[in-house]
Amino acid sequence: MKTYIRCSMHVGTMEHPFKAPEHIQREADELKEHCRQYELKNAKDIFLIPIDSEEYSDVVAFYERHKEYATGNLFYEHKFTKSEMEKAEYYFLKCGTLVETLYEENEIYTHCCNGSNIREKQIGFYKIKKSSMGKRVIACSYDYRDIVSKEAKDAFEKEQLTNLKMLPVYDKQEKEILAYQLDAESTLPPLAEINNWIEYRRCPQCNKIVWKGIHILNHPLYMPLEWKEELKDINCTLEIFPSGGRYYIISKKTYNILQDLGAKKLMCEPIVFV
Repeated sequence: MKTYIRCSMHVGTMEHPFKAPEHIQREADELKEHCRQYELKNAKDIFLIPIDSEEYSDVVAFYERHKEYATGNLFYEHKFTKSEMEKAEYYFLKCGTLVETLYEENEIYTHCCNGSNIREKQIGFYKIKKSSMGKRVIACSYDYRDIVSKEAKDAFEKEQLTNLKMLPVYDKQEKEILAYQLDAESTLPPLAEINNWIEYRRCPQCNKIVWKGIHILNHPLYMPLEWKEELKDINCTLEIFPSGGRYYIISKKTYNILQDLGAKKLMCEPIVFV
């Protein structure tokens, strides 16, 4: 595994004239030239920098010095070898294709407390346009829900995947099931401490926590080694993240089914047991 940081090194302000002081802009421009070897092709001034490089240390120090003006976030990415992908027993489910879901917030979710917009329980079903899925096997909604095709649902049930829960996804008129939302019957025990997840916000009434996404930390998803024998084919975190989504961990069996069905832009990452 090799870990990188993705960044733009853009500086500015949220207020007019939206520009950082000239000396900070000059420093940002010099840093970009220093990192130019890591610039992405066809993406000007977007850099993917290995964290074991000198340039990475320079970028992190720059962002730390200029928090007020360094407006772009730093996102960590992990690249795994073919051997690491093949040897993995469980994967963090990630998909690079998007599908637009149609819904009214309060018809789909309850919220933890009166006046809170932290999602608690799903009580309704998503809808999509009839043409949305096309021939895709799996897609991710804009609020981080995994939607799978009817064929994938049939394959999962045929192979008797454990802890599997499938919620219907309807057309706009709610007359036809077009796809299914992937879910799990039960959640995992807490994973926040072992992963060093950072609190994003907390309900002032019941203390329900939303956690920041894992992409802001420089390590993949960790799980205790002693859990491995108890994991199911479909697993999801107790913790929730912005938009109320959870992280899903799937078995090699599940991953292979998706691959065999021809799933595109499947970006799953091996789980690291510690």
